[in-house]
Amino acid sequence: MKRSISVLVLVAMLAAGFAVCAEPIRKSDGQFAITGTAVADETSVTVVTDLVQLLGTEAETGSYLVYTEGKLLRCDAAGLSDILPYIDVTALKSTADFEPIEKWGKGDGVRAMQEALKTLGYLTGSADGVFGGQSEKAIVAFQTDCGLEQTGGLDAVEQMLLFSMASAETVLDSSMTPRSSYGPLEGRVGGLDAVFDSGYSLSYDAFDGKGFISNGNEISYDASGAADIDQAVFTLKYGFDVSENAAQEVTVAPAIKITCLCARRPVMQYLVIKAGDRRFSLPVSDMTNTLEGIRSVEGCTVVLTEEAAKAVSEAESVQMRIEAKYQTFDIPVDEITSQDLIRFAALAKDI
Repeated sequence: MKRSISVLVLVAMLAAGFAVCAEPIRKSDGQFAITGTAVADETSVTVVTDLVQLLGTEAETGSYLVYTEGKLLRCDAAGLSDILPYIDVTALKSTADFEPIEKWGKGDGVRAMQEALKTLGYLTGSADGVFGGQSEKAIVAFQTDCGLEQTGGLDAVEQMLLFSMASAETVLDSSMTPRSSYGPLEGRVGGLDAVFDSGYSLSYDAFDGKGFISNGNEISYDASGAADIDQAVFTLKYGFDVSENAAQEVTVAPAIKITCLCARRPVMQYLVIKAGDRRFSLPVSDMTNTLEGIRSVEGCTVVLTEEAAKAVSEAESVQMRIEAKYQTFDIPVDEITSQDLIRFAALAKDI
């Protein structure tokens, strides 16, 4: 009996998204929102769903290819690797590894295709490595169920879809949480149980004694002006700043990390957060400045006070503004991101 695609795929996932160029994969309220580019016609598509079929990587762009709700999408590479660190993305194949499979072809590629079609219930009989009429009929049925053009042959992307559907490892469920080791911190920080199963993962440099706990979600905002010298692109990532002192005591504090790619330094000074009818002006710390080509990358950390975290966790929506030395920047916060911030602040109260 043919395996149900609706079970394997059409209940599809991935973590929620802004634009593809920012963070296409975001997780919210037990579902995934994916913003990607449709492979068929290059249109922008956003899907909110429970599961996603992870196909692999596209050779030319490095983007991830996914299948969700009957749609083939390209998603920016940064989102998947940050949001879903438990997936071994380095093992995924790229489209360069596949040659088109056409009728009357022979060989191992045809045999592998037939085995996958058998696994999904589209083909009966032996996988003889010869692409004949039965194989063509099976492919047409597969393409029909997946909402693809019924060509009777498989291009590289369609092969990636077929093989990923035949492999349970590439069906990602929204109930999954990143597998991240908190070993370096366990026993030295109280309250971390709150984040173990929250989807937040830990990056930690044991040598420097510094780290950051985050779900990988970001706010990205282009505040550039008309002239090149007015370029300013902000990225905000929220989570928990981890710091270890000389006595090996570890502190964890709710924090928002901000970077700005700019033509001239904005010299960030405060992050102003408005939660409901309350307003908090939080100073920046750990300022850094590096060069990326001819542009400057200014970075800083903003630590939330207990009062601010409580106010944000109880708010229905959040607004943010960056105050720099010479001007201010209002950072648009959409509904999904606002809810992410509120949940993050609620976790902060338990640490």
